[in-house]
Amino acid sequence: MLASVSLFFLVLCNLAHDLSAQMILSPKNAVVKGEVVLVPAHVSAKIIDVTWKHNSDIALEWGGINVKSFREFENRTTLDTTNGALTIRNLTRELNGTYTAEINNLIVSSQQVKIFDPVPKPTLTRTDGETENSHVFTCDYKAPENAQPVELKWRIDDVEQPGPKVRIVQGNKNCSFVCELINPVSKQSSEAVGNPSCNNGLGPGPIIGIFGIVLIPVLLFVLFYVIFVRKPPVFKDNPIIKALRNSAFGKLVDRNISTSKGNQDGAGAQEDERMMNDRPSDKSAEHGANGTSDSKQEDKAARAAD
Repeated sequence: MLASVSLFFLVLCNLAHDLSAQMILSPKNAVVKGEVVLVPAHVSAKIIDVTWKHNSDIALEWGGINVKSFREFENRTTLDTTNGALTIRNLTRELNGTYTAEINNLIVSSQQVKIFDPVPKPTLTRTDGETENSHVFTCDYKAPENAQPVELKWRIDDVEQPGPKVRIVQGNKNCSFVCELINPVSKQSSEAVGNPSCNNGLGPGPIIGIFGIVLIPVLLFVLFYVIFVRKPPVFKDNPIIKALRNSAFGKLVDRNISTSKGNQDGAGAQEDERMMNDRPSDKSAEHGANGTSDSKQEDKAARAAD
């Protein structure tokens, strides 16, 4: 009797140990034809054997020598014997379920795996609405049942919005429409479809931006010219202007302007000197005039003698 009671308590202790050691990990989502990596809870002792179960059936086991896979897991699994991680490739819907890791004959963790089909690429169509300048945008798709849940979203002028399969657009406020399908493992977008009523001209925002780009350099040039070239008396005692002129930048600008002025003045003086040198002297001009007059008088005398 005592032996039976002891055995009973031993079984209970082992069961309690197994339950306390087991850790339920967060569920994992995976896509059909993809792969999933299941990493069990950490084991501090050296790993000498590993068994993975799919629901209640053994999927893979390793006892220190060879890894053996069973049924649909053959040729699509890899086991990392250093930490017990299981990689499953070329997933199918039949591989949904709970995976349990047993390491060193102890259940260490379990994890739910949900395998989804990818969402299809939707088709976006546009038709004319019932009123003028109105259009109906329809997002068409056929998602397999195993792809659910599928969420539909719209990107209208690159702004993401939730919405139904059909959108009725009035006027020209929005220009570009794209519909997107999303599920836990995939995402697909339609081709963009435009709004023929969209006003593609520049709105007030871009016009203001262009005006600002042009105006700001002009204002800076005028301010620069007034401060460093004209130097009006009204700015003479302004502390901000004085600080700007006395800064390293201000001194550099002042020096460059002075050098430029000096070069211009020098060039002007050289031009004046060249013009003075090219002009005939007064005496030369007078001599030329007298010579011309004498020649005319001699011609007159010769004609009179004849």
